[in-house]
This record gives sequence, C-alpha cells and structure tokens, in this order.
Amino acid sequence: MAKNNIFFSVCSVLRNDRLLRGLPTMNLALLRLLTLLLLGSTSGFELDKEYRYGYEGTIKISQPDIPAHAAGLAFRSEIVVQPQVDHTHFKIVNFQLDTVNKGAIDFDAHEFAYRSSSSMTEHIERPFAVKFANGKFENIELKRNEPLWSQNMKRALASLFQVDLAGRRDHHVKEYSTFEESISGNCETLYVLSDDLTDGREGHFKVAKVRNMENCTYTSRALYGSFRGKKCQSCGSKEAHPLILNADAEYELSGTPADFVIVKAVGTASHVFNPIFGGKVVEMYERRALNLIEVAEPTTDTTTSDDLELHTTLGEEQPVSTSLRDREDLSKSNAFLVAYNVTLNKPKFQEYFDSLADLHYGKEDLNDALQKLSPAQRFMGVYHTFFGFNYDETAHLLESTLKRHQEEVPPPAEGQIGEEEAIRMAEEELRQLEQEEARRSLFLDLLSASGANQHISESWYRRSGRRWILQARNCGKGLQSQRRPRRRHESESLLVRCLCGSQWKTCHETSRAPDGTIRRAAR
Repeated sequence: MAKNNIFFSVCSVLRNDRLLRGLPTMNLALLRLLTLLLLGSTSGFELDKEYRYGYEGTIKISQPDIPAHAAGLAFRSEIVVQPQVDHTHFKIVNFQLDTVNKGAIDFDAHEFAYRSSSSMTEHIERPFAVKFANGKFENIELKRNEPLWSQNMKRALASLFQVDLAGRRDHHVKEYSTFEESISGNCETLYVLSDDLTDGREGHFKVAKVRNMENCTYTSRALYGSFRGKKCQSCGSKEAHPLILNADAEYELSGTPADFVIVKAVGTASHVFNPIFGGKVVEMYERRALNLIEVAEPTTDTTTSDDLELHTTLGEEQPVSTSLRDREDLSKSNAFLVAYNVTLNKPKFQEYFDSLADLHYGKEDLNDALQKLSPAQRFMGVYHTFFGFNYDETAHLLESTLKRHQEEVPPPAEGQIGEEEAIRMAEEELRQLEQEEARRSLFLDLLSASGANQHISESWYRRSGRRWILQARNCGKGLQSQRRPRRRHESESLLVRCLCGSQWKTCHETSRAPDGTIRRAAR
C-alpha cells in the first residue's frame, strides 16, 4: 500500500534543498516523480492505477442436532482499489445478496438467486479510505453516522487486505507472530510464508495467517443478556465453552515480500455458540474470497465524503441499548434491528400467522404435507416478520389478529330462548374461545421467542377478560353468558345462565379442562 512516511520524507527533502529553490517550475514535477519512484520501490500497488477485484462470500448457520436444515446468506460484488499518496481508496460496486433458510444445502455448489437492494447499496457502495503502513492497518475513514452494518462490512474488507510482511524481525524467517487489528479485535496473528510457486508461476508466493483468539488486547463483543449458572469443576472433555472462535486467511501474492500485490485471498472463520449447554450448539461458518480481475487506468470515482469519521480499530461494533430508563424507552423497537435497518411486513406477518394458527393436523393439513412448509418453518417465517415491531405495533397486531377470527354472534330475538338455542350459542362461543386461545398462545410464543416486549403478554392478558350478556327484556326468561380469563391449572368454562323469576341461575355449563376435554353439564 502507499506509504505516508515516504511521501512526507520526499516533501521534506524538496522543501529544504537549496538547489531546488532555484528551480520552482520543476519542483512539482520532480516531487511527483520522486514520490512515484519511492512508492513504487516499496509497494506493489502503484499510484494512478485501479485494481479491480471480485469479492464474494457466504455465511452458513446451522445446528448439529438439526442437520437437515440450514440458514445463511451469500453475497457477491466487485472491489475497486485506488492507491493514493497517503492512504488507499476503496469502493464496493455491484453488490448483490441472497438469503437461505431451508433444508441442508451445499453452499459451495448451490446456485444463489442474487439480487440487489437499494437500501443496502446506498450505504455499502459509498467509497471509504484506509491507511496502511507497511501493509499493517493504521486507520479507516468512514462516513459519519453510517449504519453499523455497513461500517462492519467495510472493516471486514479492510481486514482482509491487511498483510503485514514487514513484521518479521529477520527477512529469512518464514514464520512469525504479530498483533494486528481485525473484525474480531486486536489479536495475536501467526504468519507463515511459503516460497512454493503458485501453479508454477514465477514471482508468486503464498502467505497464511491464523488469529489466536485466546490472546487479544481486546475482543469485539456485545452483551445482550445473562443467566445464572454453575461452573463444572471436573468435567474433563465435557467442559462447556460458551463461545469458540477460529479465523484464518490464505493469500496468493505476486512480487516479493517487500513489494507485492494481492492476487487472491480467502478468509474463513468459524463461531461455535453454546450458551445454554445441554448440546444446544449453534455453528456459524463464514468464507470470503478476493480475486484480482484487472489492473487498469483509474475510471471509477472513489471520491470520499467530506463528512468522514476516523477509526483506529477494525473491531466490529454492535448496537447496545444504554438508555432504557422508563416504559417509553422499553416501548421502542429493538435497538439492534433499528441499527441494522430491518424492515417489517405486517401483511406478510398476518398471512404467515393465519396459516400457522389454522393448522389443526386434519386431513386437509396432512395432504401433501411433504410438499408444504413444516410447522417449524412456518413459525420461523412468522418470527422473522414479527420480532422487530415496537410496543404499540405489537399490541395492535395482537388485537387485530384475535379480532379477525371472532365471528359476530347475533343477539337472540326478544322473547323466550330455548335450552337448545342456549346450548348452541354456548358451544359457538366456546369454539371461538378455543380459536382465540390458540391464537393468543401462538402470539405469546412469538413474544417469548423474539425476546422483545415481553411485558405485552402480561398487560394484555390482564385486560383480555370481557363479559357478554344476552337477555330478553320483555319476558320471564332469558339467557346470560359470562366468560373470564382462565387461571393456571383451571378449566375454561362458559356458563349459560337462565333467568328464573327475578334470579339468575346456572342452567347449563360447557367447560374445557386443561387436558382439552370438553364437558357439558346441566344444572
């Protein structure tokens, strides 16, 4: 990469050399020539050149105990690199993305349906600047208030371009360690150089580097919750490790260790997340690859914004809530989702929710079951369209979702209501009660799974009870129906009460026990 210290050394020589003071017309030309010569002798990346790379990657998330399902994403783009005098300009172009959430697939062989998103390219394709000193990262300049997800992607790219071959104390050493910045933090990194020619091509050599995540000055982590646990004192091989990280990269370089250009680079990382123990492990594997396409004259505009913010670390940043002081703060959308600009689709949520809530495992549901989404997949579809709503949106969705399937039962005509009609109306209300309870339970499951706005479940359930009274005014008999929320371990019941003289008496009761058994009894 272009070296800042060389440039200013040349400037100092030209400024203080008395011989050049008499040649003002040649100063700029000579300055430019010497700068180019000195930079070219210490860096394979040349000024006034544009290096275009293909850049692609995948992230796969899976659970060993659910081998038939995987989720993740894949992206592809091109990277334009333009070395400047004291830093390097980068620009990501033609960025496209595809997501996966289905049965196990081979990510290396799968044909992804890449597509672009204006909400992403607006930020990700904004140019940024990185300063390297002898291949080692010094700082990165990003637009002020740029979304964190976009900043993190650019930090990860800068980390992949970092190759510190000047860290060797002896130029004959093929293996050495140094501390360097990366998306994971500032950690010890082992470099291994190989003199083997790549595919027999002269002037090409390989470099591998491995990060030691156990030896870092800092690691990039955010704490979102905790739970009480006990450390196993003599677990042996069964000792639990909540988070295990591994990362490495392999490079093909052209030139020499003092003067090289990155031809290819492949970075991989694995994350093993085991927060609850008991074998519930989540694995994430990521792979990113660079491939030099061409070196040409600069044609891409990589001018950076005037409103830049300088960062001296590459560790990724995650949004955390630091101002939850009252109910109003708690009612806002999840800070993590706001920072990552997650958009939610209410009509899609309603569609997924209805399809899952109406699943009763009858003949219609079992027909062609293998060709349909499984209940678990439907639940994940509902979850992904739900978990970012704020308090008011969630409460509104709950009310509207339950009301959608509450049929209006017309009040009885004035006059006497027979027992059969009373029973029919009671059974109809019990059916609605069961549907409402099923939908409410599904909704509360979503609240629990999303981990957001848990207080809604309690506050809504407290006010969910309501009374429905049906009676005939101009006769000696009538009917009254009463319903209240079920307490834990208590049967749900619908009381049909008859007006006998001036007193209401329970003449019939239809109830559902906790095990689902429906009973009807006369009183």
